[in-house]
Amino acid sequence: MSLSLNRLRDIVVSPRFAFFTLFVLILLKVWNPWPVQIVQVKYYDWVMQQPVEQSDQLALADIGEKTLLEYGQYPFPRDIVADIIIDLFDAGAELVVMNIMFPEDDRFGGDARLAQVLESYPVVLSQTMTACNRTRAPPRATGIAVIGDGTIGNSVPEIPCVLANIPVLQERALGVGMTATLPEVDGVVRRAPLLFTSQGRFFAAVSIEVLRVFSGEPSYQAKLEQGILKALRVPAFAPVYTDPAGRIFVSWHNEFTRVEVGDDLSDVAGKVVFLGATAAGIANPVPTPAGAMFPHDIQANVLQTMLDEKTIMAVEDIFIDVLLLIVFGSIIILTATRRVGLYVAVGSVIAIVAGSLVLFQFRDLLFDASYPSLALTLVYGHTYSAMFVKERKLKQLIQQQFATYLSKELVQKLQQNPELLKLGGETKTMTFLFADIRGFTAVSEQYKGDPAALTELINRFLTPMTLRILESGGTIDKYMGDCIMAFWNAPIDVPNHEKLAIETSLSMMESLDDLNAQLQSEGLLPIRIGIGINTGSCVVGNMGSDVRFDYSVLGDAVNLASRLEGSSKEYGVVTIFGEKTVSAAPSLQRHLVEIDLMIVKGKVEPVRIFTYVKSIESDAIDHHIRFLADYRAGNWQAALDHIAALKGRHKGMLDAYYEIMAERIALLVADPPGDWDGVFKMTTK
Repeated sequence: MSLSLNRLRDIVVSPRFAFFTLFVLILLKVWNPWPVQIVQVKYYDWVMQQPVEQSDQLALADIGEKTLLEYGQYPFPRDIVADIIIDLFDAGAELVVMNIMFPEDDRFGGDARLAQVLESYPVVLSQTMTACNRTRAPPRATGIAVIGDGTIGNSVPEIPCVLANIPVLQERALGVGMTATLPEVDGVVRRAPLLFTSQGRFFAAVSIEVLRVFSGEPSYQAKLEQGILKALRVPAFAPVYTDPAGRIFVSWHNEFTRVEVGDDLSDVAGKVVFLGATAAGIANPVPTPAGAMFPHDIQANVLQTMLDEKTIMAVEDIFIDVLLLIVFGSIIILTATRRVGLYVAVGSVIAIVAGSLVLFQFRDLLFDASYPSLALTLVYGHTYSAMFVKERKLKQLIQQQFATYLSKELVQKLQQNPELLKLGGETKTMTFLFADIRGFTAVSEQYKGDPAALTELINRFLTPMTLRILESGGTIDKYMGDCIMAFWNAPIDVPNHEKLAIETSLSMMESLDDLNAQLQSEGLLPIRIGIGINTGSCVVGNMGSDVRFDYSVLGDAVNLASRLEGSSKEYGVVTIFGEKTVSAAPSLQRHLVEIDLMIVKGKVEPVRIFTYVKSIESDAIDHHIRFLADYRAGNWQAALDHIAALKGRHKGMLDAYYEIMAERIALLVADPPGDWDGVFKMTTK
């Protein structure tokens, strides 16, 4: 190849190379593999969410647990089935749709009585698809009158054979319909086929068969345009518009009157009743966008969709998808390197999603906005990333980067010893600090319309916190939004790093008090923080790749420090220190009060944790020690008595902690643990 490696790298990192990404994404959409299809149908589910509506036309009758207790082993003898049908009509049912099949003769000889009932009452039976070696009785086919040009046999689902009911029952029912469902690519039923073909004959779904029975018509009408199925119709009812495969999208937001056979059936009066099994062990729920449903639930939803004349169609035109990707993708690529690039990308995605929602809301049209949205996001991400990499190559920021999280002395040492910037690390005992803003959501809500002001506030918070850390010889590892991570004793040795870390946390609180006074004068909410400090062994050094690395730390002690910071709000205190940190700072120990022995989530070894108390009352400290002893011994009432006596001591600095411990004890009293050992196990991070 004539291109050098550097030239090839320049091409790849060029923002214009995103056009190649766009081309690949268009090809992927044309190919339409199953992951793309799954995302599409899941998006349809999201768009089709609707408020639940109560049906006043249909009802569901379940053969459930009470039914089995009433009638015994399932399947029931046919004379019992006949009694159930009579009971439903005696309760006022208009029509009964049986989601139960009778492909074999009754072993108890009850077929004659059931046939008599079918002759006397309006009942629709079910039949379903099967392997041809299972057929024993001839199925009931459907007559189709075609309006338009072409034939429909090549478009509707073709099945091998139809499993029918025995003739003595099949011939006496007012109607017989198919109950088979065809799941989507993810195994979920969203669309219901209304027509099947098998061995040259047509078979209607049980839902539309109910409409035919009500109308008294002997057959259906099918409307074709240029050989493509457009609609099925039963005279006296509105046309049911389908996709070319004879399917309709089902509205799953219906709620039906539900009764159980063997119980009070009066609620079915005046309704079409779908009878099906729901008892455990005999029912097979089917996945739907609204959750698992029993087959007769699905058939009722299909019929209700048709009765509501809810025609939901999918706009699945690859030309429209490709055109959208080309137009919006090109605009995003051409504007991504400008200041408005992000707004153009976000606006494009919002426009496509909003357009799809409008189409469904006002036209019942489903348009898949998921793939264009994801594709355009990737295109923008590629363009912006390429631009970022290209600009980064033009800047030399090593000194500035290190100066943002190291003190000047440490930066000078790194400048004198550049070999420290090589990949690798060493094992050292260090002290780690995590500080995070509490209730940041409430603080940020003050700046909903002015994100720049929120950024300014965070900077006002981080600046004094950072200065306190650097002044004590600490290293800023990273900023994580409103959180600071720092450590001591690396990259150069820092004597008494445990004490320095504790003192730094105290000076940080003093700086925060000054900042909060300023915020209060400005009419803004104060900032509250939590601090976690721990000491232990870890690996510290430059970690990353040959082209990009950060000076950072890895180890259990680091993770524990983070967990201690997160636990501070669970104990109602500002600071939490690990036992190793406290034991290495003897001059501060009289102000460090033990508050618990806990196991953080994901660990098995308990750790003693401490907090800082500014105002020391010796007798209160002794009282506190007795409280912990009774608490750990399971002497709950004694522990509560200590809490009552300790509230307000130390100028109330531990009052929130005592209230939390009182609530915890109340839970332990209500549900005593069988293996209480005085160790509290955290369930959150």
